[in-house]
Formats: sequence, structure tokens, C-alpha cells
Amino acid sequence: MPKRNRTKTSIVGASGLLLWAACPAHPAGSMTFDITYVDQMQGISPITGSFPVRVHAVVTLHNGNWVTEQRTWQSPIDSGSTTSEGVMGAEVAAGRGAEINVTWHVESATSLFRYRDYPQHVETLHITVSGQTCIATLQHRLKPGFTSYERFGRKEEPRYFSSVVSSGISCRVSSQ
Repeated sequence: MPKRNRTKTSIVGASGLLLWAACPAHPAGSMTFDITYVDQMQGISPITGSFPVRVHAVVTLHNGNWVTEQRTWQSPIDSGSTTSEGVMGAEVAAGRGAEINVTWHVESATSLFRYRDYPQHVETLHITVSGQTCIATLQHRLKPGFTSYERFGRKEEPRYFSSVVSSGISCRVSSQ
């Protein structure tokens, strides 16, 4: 399976400082993004039918180029949580060992994005900051050669979906 193209540059020098400066005051602390959304899942195996998954993600940018992401989710059939953390630009495990990895990058002076690399698809979270506000968008893209999205239940069992659509996305920014 081919690796996705990683041509984006990780946080460096002025780019990171501009993103940091674009947000509220952050006295030697951190900047936090509180993001909520709903993924509408269309199950094909072993669960069939459509159902919502409510997701809450707290992303924290720490001094020293460090990022943490805490995610919780709840659906009619399952719930759970996971935490990933690491240096901006580094690929880190996201709660499922080597099966799911996360990489954060700064895109511009006021935006950053996260790749969540699943076995069969990539979820991209894009955050744009303007003062005290932020806007988040999510995209789900199948990898070449795949026709379904593979996710995992709380007990690590694979589940397959014909579509994943994110909606109702809200984003709030704060500093600590």
C-alpha cells in the first residue's frame, strides 16, 4: 500500500510563531481547540444501517512544538476515547498501535491540519484561527484501491462503512 504524500512542512520558526500570535494571549502556556461534530456512518459489515457518532476532540498546542489530542465518541452502538500526543510534524500512534497514526502540521500563519491515517482511508481535520474564534472542517478520503472505510470498535474489532460524513462542526479556541 503506498504511503500518502507528505510534502507539507512541519511547524518551523516564523510560521509557528505567527499561528501562536494569531490566537489569544498565552502566557508560557498552551492554546486549546475544543471541537465537536457528528460523523454519520453508513455501516456495511458487521453492522448495517446508518447511525450518528458524536465526537468531541480537545486539541492542545503546547510550548516546545508539542501537540496533544484527546477524543471521545459516542454512538448508539459504542463509545470510547483515545489520546495521541507528539511533536508537531511527527507521525504518532493514535490509540490503535500501528494501525492508526496521527500527524499535525502548520499550513499557514493562521491554520493547521491533522491527518488521521486509518488502514483504508485518511481523515483530515483543518483548523483556521482568527483571534478568539476558529473554524474546523473535516474530510474523509478513501485510499487508492479501497471502497470502504475501516474503523474499529472499542474491543479493536474492525467495522466497515460505505460512507462517513461529518457535520455540525463547531470549534472554540482558548489559552491556558
